[in-house]
Amino acid sequence: YIIMPFTMLVYMVKDFGVQDEREIGRLTGYLGGVTHLGALLSSYLWGLLSDRVGRKPVILLGNFCGGCAILLFGLSKSYSMAMAAR
Repeated sequence: YIIMPFTMLVYMVKDFGVQDEREIGRLTGYLGGVTHLGALLSSYLWGLLSDRVGRKPVILLGNFCGGCAILLFGLSKSYSMAMAAR
């Protein structure tokens, strides 16, 4: 679920029209790293929400949001859309 997109990131960046190999590597790294940055920045908020409304609703909401984000990521037509979805 999480590892599979990392193997395809290079090909996605190439499909977005990037030609330079160094640029492909740099943009692929950013695209892979932004996922962990988002998790770092949002984990505290997910914890606070879980304390207020309970664990089960937050897990369900998180799974739904994660599924939507993966779907948007897979359907992205540009690098910026892929970054926003990650």
